[in-house]
Amino acid sequence: MKPSATRRDELRRDAYVRFRNACDQAYRQLDRRWLEAGGSEPVPGYDEVYAAMRAVDEAYNLVLLEGPAQVAEASRAVLTSLTTEYADQRRCRDEPGDVAAPLRDRHRERWLAAIGARTNRRISFVNAVRPVVDRDE
Repeated sequence: MKPSATRRDELRRDAYVRFRNACDQAYRQLDRRWLEAGGSEPVPGYDEVYAAMRAVDEAYNLVLLEGPAQVAEASRAVLTSLTTEYADQRRCRDEPGDVAAPLRDRHRERWLAAIGARTNRRISFVNAVRPVVDRDE
């Protein structure tokens, strides 16, 4: 049985909000990492970052199910950006440098690039979602 248009709209909106909330939580975890000092030793809070990234994956799957294609594409770009930032942070931690300085200070250009990518992807996602949500009102 196909859901009513109203129910579909609610499911979409819920999926989009869950995705944004999961992204925000992952960004908070990544921000903590950028502010940490230290080298390649085990990172306190690694599990929290990984859990936040997994939550984004799960929320992304809901967006894929609910669509439409332009929103799925924008959410994939956000997920790719998050994954890239996460991997870049791990590489940065393993690079030589003043381990007493926060990662953000040791790799300022990479940190700024990551923040810029976040902003651009967030705007693209909202721009893809807005016509779908506005159309449904």
